[in-house]
Amino acid sequence: MKKLIFMCAMLFAVLSANAQSEQGTWMTLMEQDDANIGVIIGMAGDHSAILKLVVESKDEEIGSINVIVDAEGTYTRNGDKLLFDINADDMKISIGEVEWSEDIKKDLGENKELEKMLLSVFRQSVVDNKGELVDMMKGISSLTILSIDKETMVIKDNDDVLTFKKVQRQ
Repeated sequence: MKKLIFMCAMLFAVLSANAQSEQGTWMTLMEQDDANIGVIIGMAGDHSAILKLVVESKDEEIGSINVIVDAEGTYTRNGDKLLFDINADDMKISIGEVEWSEDIKKDLGENKELEKMLLSVFRQSVVDNKGELVDMMKGISSLTILSIDKETMVIKDNDDVLTFKKVQRQ
């Protein structure tokens, strides 16, 4: 009997030592059509969460432009499930780095107002597509952890399997 209790205690200790925490800041990169998407998820010990998307859209004629989406909320972990309650309606959307194509750079050199006009068009496009971005953020409500260790977390979101690398510990 003592041997069985000892073995159970040892098994519990090994399993506890192998259980990894989701807390920290995790990042993955995805390619989708003509865009690269960086996804950053931050989860703190108080169950607060941040979600950041950096979408780099590329167009041969125009160049590349980054759209940054920031949202905050809370999360809970129930076994292998991460459940998020993100306040997508209050998310912040901004235009980040812009790298113009060579043709646009040439045109910009001749017409300084053109850059302001192009950035204004991009900003309006972001505003016009905010609903789609809000829906995307609201869609991130339940993820399944397939594996997790101190450096890597593999999660499943619907049919997608994503590998996140830890970039900061909590």
